[in-house]
Amino acid sequence: MGVRWMVVVLSVVPSSQAQSLSSCVLPAAIARPKMVRQDCVNKASPSHFVLSLTWSPRFCATSIGTDADTRFQCVQNRFGFAVHGLWAQSRGARDKCDQPRNCAIGLVSDSLVKTHLCTMPGVQLIQSQWQKHGTCSGLSQPQWFSVIDSLWEGLSLPDPRKMAGAGGTISVKALRDSVARRNGARGMASGGVMVGARDGQLEELRLCYDTSFKPAACPLGTGISTGRVRVAR
Repeated sequence: MGVRWMVVVLSVVPSSQAQSLSSCVLPAAIARPKMVRQDCVNKASPSHFVLSLTWSPRFCATSIGTDADTRFQCVQNRFGFAVHGLWAQSRGARDKCDQPRNCAIGLVSDSLVKTHLCTMPGVQLIQSQWQKHGTCSGLSQPQWFSVIDSLWEGLSLPDPRKMAGAGGTISVKALRDSVARRNGARGMASGGVMVGARDGQLEELRLCYDTSFKPAACPLGTGISTGRVRVAR
């Protein structure tokens, strides 16, 4: 029997999601998450949080995987920005193992996976982000995902493709300033917006929040703040 699909059309969506997707195709059967191998364990309390937003066209342009998560994000759907994760962080951390990480083990519930798959596009992405970062947040699973929803749905994001010049590149400062300006009423400033890049390509936006999930300045090392990056389409 062939795989059945259902189409969920988001006819009314918050401003940020409206710029990232107009519809999301969910499989009729969604795989259950699997535990992720722990790389390092650090049960430190977070000093702040980073909401990481993947630029999905970049991920899909460089991904050669045929796993279900990649197919879901890159074949069955097309996203702009999508949530990578909400990271519990420590100021002064030198590497990932200095950050709060893998504070507990446990699978994300099937209901939460289904509810958030169109925001965090991947079953194992959801599991790995909860396991590595969410377990160190001090929040329960439902609370952590609820915070992600609140932050994501409250954002207004520019489309970097429309901001890119003829050469397909964008000023990092211009992107940061645009995000801050669009969300200034919520207290966001350019200093709380950083960019993740690799090989000169836009990979992520990284938005910083305090432990009350109010916009905050990003510590050094969160990402880049100047230069230009190429925008995958």
